[in-house]
Amino acid sequence: ADLAEQKRRRSERKKKRSILQKFLSKHKIETKEIEKAWKEYQRYKFGKKIVYNEPISFVLFCKLLSVDPTGETRDAFELFDEDGSGTVEISELILVLISLVDMCLKDKCSFIFDLFDEDRSGYLSKDEIEAILSANYMEPRSAMKK
Repeated sequence: ADLAEQKRRRSERKKKRSILQKFLSKHKIETKEIEKAWKEYQRYKFGKKIVYNEPISFVLFCKLLSVDPTGETRDAFELFDEDGSGTVEISELILVLISLVDMCLKDKCSFIFDLFDEDRSGYLSKDEIEAILSANYMEPRSAMKK
């Protein structure tokens, strides 16, 4: 991508982060609430395979984060809904949120590793690493260089 495109994407990421930080602050969502949301999702999936890139709906998003389905909440949700499908990938949501709260680096890395090590192999595959980078930079995978 050329310099202007890189600048535009960087500006867009900065805007997204700002909106999300305001959302987290307003709703008092911190590390423990995000960890609770992930555990709640795991309970929701009880008896079914947990898929790190599974899409979730706006309604489930609100339920997991214990927030009301307001227009502001929808705006935050839609920052993750790149394709306009009305769903977001659970892992991308959790990763971006966890990256915006205070948490020591070691705990953050451990949490993210566990979140994306879908097959519980103790290793991250190329696809799992791409998913982490894509979510962390709030960019679709198609925008990432191989």
